[in-house]
Amino acid sequence: MLEILYEDNHILVLDKPAGIPVQGEGSLEEAARAFIKKRDSKLGNAFVFAVHRIDKPVAGIVLFAKSKKALSRLSEQVRNGEHEKKYIALVEGEMEKVSGTLVDTILKKEYRAEISKEGKRCELSYRVKNGVIEIMLHTGRYHQIRVQFSSRGHPILGDKKYGSSYTYPKGIALIHAELSLNHPVTKEKLRFQTKNKLISV
Repeated sequence: MLEILYEDNHILVLDKPAGIPVQGEGSLEEAARAFIKKRDSKLGNAFVFAVHRIDKPVAGIVLFAKSKKALSRLSEQVRNGEHEKKYIALVEGEMEKVSGTLVDTILKKEYRAEISKEGKRCELSYRVKNGVIEIMLHTGRYHQIRVQFSSRGHPILGDKKYGSSYTYPKGIALIHAELSLNHPVTKEKLRFQTKNKLISV
């Protein structure tokens, strides 16, 4: 059953559980398309396309467009950085600073990424609040948060791919917690919050 945070004629906002890909076979996008086709008794396929992606083991907010106009306008917002994405995470070890900005260059490989001079610039800011890392993503590189924290000796809990020695109950301890953007048609400022919670281990 889909966890719908918001829906109108132009957009659909879902709360993704960990372990499901956003796109491709067996994805959240496929499930959303099938759900709307059946619910609305559409003869053809429903127009439902992800505007952005989060990693398969990551839970949280995913935005979908329900029209070509919405997809074009929302994609432009994402390209221009006219939206805000906040993540929450649990990491191994104790951060030396309670807040800061991480800037690196990341090189994407086939199924992982690494810090490299040959990569693309990436940036995020963070603060530690009650043991939880709150992260504002300023660029959207492949596995960015996971790579940047792991490279500093603080892998996301449960993220075996990037060096975590812990097992996390569901996916990894990283959640896309908040998304703010302008509605593609009305231009209204919208803000969504996940219902997913971090689990202490």
